[in-house]
Amino acid sequence: MSKALSAPLDSCPYVFFSGEDEHRPGRSDGLDFGFLHSKTIYDAGHDKELVFKIKGLEAVDPAIRQLTSLRWQQQSTGVFQNSICIIGDHSTPVEYGDYSFKPVTFLSCS
Repeated sequence: MSKALSAPLDSCPYVFFSGEDEHRPGRSDGLDFGFLHSKTIYDAGHDKELVFKIKGLEAVDPAIRQLTSLRWQQQSTGVFQNSICIIGDHSTPVEYGDYSFKPVTFLSCS
């Protein structure tokens, strides 16, 4: 998963999903968890850097598209099931340069 997110402009790299082959069986209960925290967008909010915040969001979009494409390819085999949840822990608008009461975006697909 980290390869898919770290090279969003490249062609899709091979990404391992646990349980995919006998050499990497994953957990016996089938529950694995991956976490990605994009500090760039967060820092741009604190620094009141609108251009960097926009560029950071634009860079994340292709990475998410690539990850969801790989997820779809894997799930279309009928063997694997997984979910993706994308959420911010809080908003950091460039207008304030600090946390705010504003709601955060939430996206989930299963």
